[in-house]
Amino acid sequence: MVYFFLFLIVAVATAGIVYIYYTFKINKTYIQARDAAAYLDSCLFEKYHMLKKLNDIMAKAKLDTEPVTMTKIQIRFDMTVAEERMVFNFFKECVPHYEEAKASLNNPDFDSILDSYKEYDAEIIKAIISMDKTTEVFNQSIAGFPAEQIAARKKKYSRAYFDIDTVS
Repeated sequence: MVYFFLFLIVAVATAGIVYIYYTFKINKTYIQARDAAAYLDSCLFEKYHMLKKLNDIMAKAKLDTEPVTMTKIQIRFDMTVAEERMVFNFFKECVPHYEEAKASLNNPDFDSILDSYKEYDAEIIKAIISMDKTTEVFNQSIAGFPAEQIAARKKKYSRAYFDIDTVS
């Protein structure tokens, strides 16, 4: 009888330690994945503001070329991966339009913002790669027993990848 209670105490203590370990691991990787996604969102916000500055300069110059319509996209924090992909592709499609406007404008501010706008893609791609790596670590941390059950209890489910290869 004493051995039974001793075994029961050891089993409960082991289960508690396993629960605490997996909860900590899941929370840590979730926070890392969330922070990486937030950084990507902030990079997209920065690119959006550059686009607005370019549009403002074009509007003041009263060119024949119209500024890009910004109503096609909505930028906010905590966007879904599909929304982030759409915004990223939209930004890439804008470059030729602004290159055309650059030819008819003789504005150093416009030129420097456009150069920064084009160069900022590298920063966005780094953010995407970071997000995908941390998402992969998180998804692996919630795979299998008992992590899957603990994650479901904490309402943390696998996250989607951006998958840079699918971007046009």
